[in-house]
Amino acid sequence: MVVSLFVAGLVLASLPALVRRLGLRIPVREWAALCLIALIGAAALVESALIAWATPVVFDAIGLHDLAESCTSMLGLVAVIGWPGSAFAFSVAIILPVLAVRNARRLRDRAHSLQIEAELGEHDQRGDVEIVLLPTAAPLAYSVDGPDPQIVLSTGLVASLADDQLAAVVAHERAHLRHEHGRWLRAAAVAASTLQWWPPAHRSHRILRAAIERWADETASRGDANARHALRSALIEVIMADPPIAVPALSLASTTVERVNALDGVAPLPRVTRISLYIPGGATAVVVGMTIASCLASIPAWETIRACCSI
Repeated sequence: MVVSLFVAGLVLASLPALVRRLGLRIPVREWAALCLIALIGAAALVESALIAWATPVVFDAIGLHDLAESCTSMLGLVAVIGWPGSAFAFSVAIILPVLAVRNARRLRDRAHSLQIEAELGEHDQRGDVEIVLLPTAAPLAYSVDGPDPQIVLSTGLVASLADDQLAAVVAHERAHLRHEHGRWLRAAAVAASTLQWWPPAHRSHRILRAAIERWADETASRGDANARHALRSALIEVIMADPPIAVPALSLASTTVERVNALDGVAPLPRVTRISLYIPGGATAVVVGMTIASCLASIPAWETIRACCSI
């Protein structure tokens, strides 16, 4: 069981990277959702594998020795490592959620720290969003979500863009706020942090970040050829260093080429090929379901109830 869940988690974390070329040709919102589900699902499967591995130690500690023995037989090859392995799994199963909560708070605090105080720069309230113009020559454009959402631009960026390009940039940042992309990014970053030892998970995380930027591009351009051209030219005009991971921004240097190509137009996948994207994830879900069902069937229900009642 442990090995199956663990391997399924690694496969799921790798899927966005493995099928990226096909993913670029489906609706970008759908592709972003699939990437996020893959990362969160992978983290959940790895945590489930660790919990399953740790169960003998937990049951022994609370006096359910018969159930601990049943769980040990259920673990298969992993049980060969014995009590030390289960104790190690128990420790990691506790540490990973703690680190996830810590990372979530850190990213939230970092995002809030990027909000610009009223004393700095020029502030212009436009509807439910505040536009902030910072007096710096560095090209800068990002959005900050929260109770008081902001779109932050720099004077250097504004000076380098034509009016239609600047309007496209603002529309792009508004799209981030409208679709709550900051939350998507933070959720993905937390999930990826629990899989930081698995390189394909990092690549899948980068692919998700690119998908979110493309999603904002598509929302900002609204299928209008002039808006797409303006945003594309703005991206080419302004290529900056990657911004903090806690906030969405106009231009991630690592994703600019992909986004420019997407704004040029990408041929959609045929329906049958598009459906095939769901096969690997569906197969992983079936394997996980069968694994859990077989493990539950291996422990008689009456034995579990009797052991729990004897506490």
